[in-house]
Amino acid sequence: MGDLLAALTLVFTAEMGDKSQLVVLALSPGTDTRRLLAGLTLATAALSAIAVLAGAAVGAALPQRPLALGVGLLFIGLGLVTWIGSSSTEADQPAPEGGSGAAAQPGSARRVVVAFVAAELGDKTQLATASMAAAGSAWAVWAGATLGFMAAAVLAVLAGRWLHGRVPASLLGRVGALGFVAIGAWELISLTA
Repeated sequence: MGDLLAALTLVFTAEMGDKSQLVVLALSPGTDTRRLLAGLTLATAALSAIAVLAGAAVGAALPQRPLALGVGLLFIGLGLVTWIGSSSTEADQPAPEGGSGAAAQPGSARRVVVAFVAAELGDKTQLATASMAAAGSAWAVWAGATLGFMAAAVLAVLAGRWLHGRVPASLLGRVGALGFVAIGAWELISLTA
């Protein structure tokens, strides 16, 4: 139980304000909640399993520079696509919670999950989960990390839903786009440090 609680606390705390939480917050409004949460649950379980199976040895061997370059370019691209998408006239049309409308077409939940996975690959929480699994119970660390990821993701979905009716979708999209570009630029800048 100690490894489970330690992993849950570590991952949940590390995910607060992390790039993957920003992805979910910015892209989740208008998506089908059930599909999104199901996808995020599968993604977090798989990401935690990858980290646990990889262990500390693989985490230490990851080529950080190419990974940071790829993540940086991915986030800049995601920011540009999000900015362009938020400029459409349909972006300000509210979509019903049930998941209809332009922003909630099939695949949008998939887009959030794919962006979430890309944001997490090689992230600090993946490396921390791998290190914890190397030193403790793999099953407990996996369960705790999965729960920690999901708790942070659910908070982001709820925040996105709350903002969705109060802030124009185009503004949310543009703020998210700028955040993605900033994260991508930070990743690229970190390569020079």
